[in-house]
Amino acid sequence: TALLRLGSPDKEDAEHTPTTYPQPACCSLDTAYVMYTSGSTGMSKGVLVPHRAIARLVINNGYVDVEADDRVAFAANPAFDASTFEVWAPLLNGAAAVVMDHDTVLTPALFAQTLREQRISVLWLTVGLFNQMAVELGPVFPQLKALIVGGDALDASVVGQVLRETPPQQLINGYGPTESTTFATTYR
Repeated sequence: TALLRLGSPDKEDAEHTPTTYPQPACCSLDTAYVMYTSGSTGMSKGVLVPHRAIARLVINNGYVDVEADDRVAFAANPAFDASTFEVWAPLLNGAAAVVMDHDTVLTPALFAQTLREQRISVLWLTVGLFNQMAVELGPVFPQLKALIVGGDALDASVVGQVLRETPPQQLINGYGPTESTTFATTYR
């Protein structure tokens, strides 16, 4: 059992308290996490994602600036590489990560309502969700600083309709395999 001591530490405990904090032995090339994917081969494999790949994805990346007043939807499954952007973009830029449950994301009217109520400013959608929900989510798109869509080829007619009728401030197409840490390329 653990003993919880309240109040001042014993003299003996205080003598063994470190006076300096150890520095982490970590560099930008060290692995931050492992993401499993079938990739282009169809065979499952673990991709070792280094710290620098996460930083490249979300800090000074050249396609979207996430700032302290942004609210980023965390709507992807944590096992999907889009979640890397959704978690680390807000955390490393001082913004808010707004967690969305699976049922909300898959119910268009509820998803749109939640995006509106939570004042989401940055949203990442797979191409499949974007194509399927563009009409239902359209009224929310103008509040978005950035709508990032990726993972497959976009339907030009859906993109055209969104840009004509309910454009976000930026519509960004991103593509890349898990091995490139979410995006290898982006296009506004």
